[in-house]
Amino acid sequence: MLIIASACKEKEIIPKPENLLNEALYIDVFTEMELLKVYQNQKVSFAIIDSLYDEVLVKYDVDGEQFMEAHRYYQAQIEDQQRRVDTVIARLKKELNRIEEIQNRADSLDNE
Repeated sequence: MLIIASACKEKEIIPKPENLLNEALYIDVFTEMELLKVYQNQKVSFAIIDSLYDEVLVKYDVDGEQFMEAHRYYQAQIEDQQRRVDTVIARLKKELNRIEEIQNRADSLDNE
């Protein structure tokens, strides 16, 4: 009986923020924030990451709190968020491929 009761427990609902970023804008900002995580993992200085974070927010005319509220709201929609994350991953892979192509061209020019 306890197991059934816990299974039926209502999911925590995140209220929709008043100034919710539309999904396309959210995905754009989310993609760039994930790129910053890559830089952070490469031991880029915190000051540089912090300034890049600010630049992303300025670029999209979004403030940090607005992005975080949207992020919490969208994360609560698990299946839809998985689709959004898949979109971000596809964009990051495309960008990585583009960078690798540029690097390969530069390397081949250096070898000529």
